[in-house]
Amino acid sequence: MDIHSNLVPILQQINFASRYKSLCERYSDFNARMKEYDRDRIQAFYDGKGLKVSFVEGERFFKVLDTVGKFKIQFNTIPENGFLQFVLDVKNGKERYNLGWGMWESITRELLNIESRKPKFGSYEELNEILKEAFSIYEDFKHGLLKLEESQTQR
Repeated sequence: MDIHSNLVPILQQINFASRYKSLCERYSDFNARMKEYDRDRIQAFYDGKGLKVSFVEGERFFKVLDTVGKFKIQFNTIPENGFLQFVLDVKNGKERYNLGWGMWESITRELLNIESRKPKFGSYEELNEILKEAFSIYEDFKHGLLKLEESQTQR
């Protein structure tokens, strides 16, 4: 498996792969996707959650940097042509924890041995629903990292 052994139990406990697969299946209408949209809506969503988010203009993605105990997390949202792609990166000090390239499709493939596609949105309401679920998965992942750190310090 191409996922760091410390992260596999966290991903399994939060049902990461099945939740992401379900999200992709619920929002899968290729023909109804919004090809043009206001990316400020994504910015506003993360601002509303109290997260410091920046848009990386050259690579066209939103980046959230978080610290959870000793872990540094980067959570990227890549909107393109009515699709949303999510990417996670975790570092423990200088060590990068492998996450199957970090793309949520890759993580799902590693955990369930199935292919999943990126969720697609056809309206701002769908965009918001996808972001809410992805944020919920991300928050659960962060809580799992916190529990991991607590268990490591108790040893």
